[in-house]
Amino acid sequence: MNPDERNLIHTFIPLLAETKVTKFLESIIGHQAAMKAGAPPLPLSASALGAKYDPKQPKTIDIFEFTPLDVAKRLCQLEFEIFKLVKPQEFHKEAWTKKREDALNIRTMIDRFNAITRWIVTLVVTTERIKKRVKRVIFLVQVASALRELNNFHTLMAVLSGISEGPLFRLNFTKAEVPQEVWKTYEAMQTGMSADKSYASYRISLGDALKKPPGIPYIGVYLRDCTYFGDGLKSMDGLSVNVKKVKGIWDVVQQIQTFQKHPYVWEGQQQRDLSVLDVELAGLPSVTMDEAFELSRLREPRNAKRPDLL
Repeated sequence: MNPDERNLIHTFIPLLAETKVTKFLESIIGHQAAMKAGAPPLPLSASALGAKYDPKQPKTIDIFEFTPLDVAKRLCQLEFEIFKLVKPQEFHKEAWTKKREDALNIRTMIDRFNAITRWIVTLVVTTERIKKRVKRVIFLVQVASALRELNNFHTLMAVLSGISEGPLFRLNFTKAEVPQEVWKTYEAMQTGMSADKSYASYRISLGDALKKPPGIPYIGVYLRDCTYFGDGLKSMDGLSVNVKKVKGIWDVVQQIQTFQKHPYVWEGQQQRDLSVLDVELAGLPSVTMDEAFELSRLREPRNAKRPDLL
């Protein structure tokens, strides 16, 4: 046992003996409740997400008139508004799988992840003409690439998930007209976020990001880790302690709080008010997956030939 592990046990044993893991986590770590995020508070409640897509509703903003970097930057600021509120106790005893209020901020991050995925699909399958769909796929891969450069792994994973969803990915004629270098960029990002070897590539990238924040980690990996570590804490009786699993939870919370201290703020020439994008990016209007499949089959019917398509 190395000195760090020994100190960890001496610090935690009195609280672990009471079998109140949440209390010990809070007492050791605490929570930074008020942080400046570089953006005003935004209406990001779950009820505001995934608004019903209405093709008859005139758009007040077209995200494709902005650069992929602009869209990525604003997504970073919006996501950080939720991420900065995540509390250590939300990771305890798989709270996110139980009552919503027990892990409100984690659940909101999960809601936004799913809403972004549906929104990505909607942006493509609601587009009638193939050449316009191709442009949108290219744009969205570029947004993902910008998110990767900005170390926003959580939203990056949501965008990649959207591009790989069935309704979008079955559009073979659309995909065929997307340049190969774009698909190489997409595949490299997929490899970087792969679950292979317990997300080994992603964990290396996350370690690099910790040295140069800001960043937003992919919350799904932390939930997976805390489920594993939590299983090792269930049998604690105050006498026997699985040091590695206690330290595992400590490392997760420590990493999160490191990122929470560093909001996304751009200065000088990079500073630009992108809040106009919130009309689209806060609500993320989308169709259901069933509707997306119907639209996808309408855009590229089974057994269709390229000359048959708009």
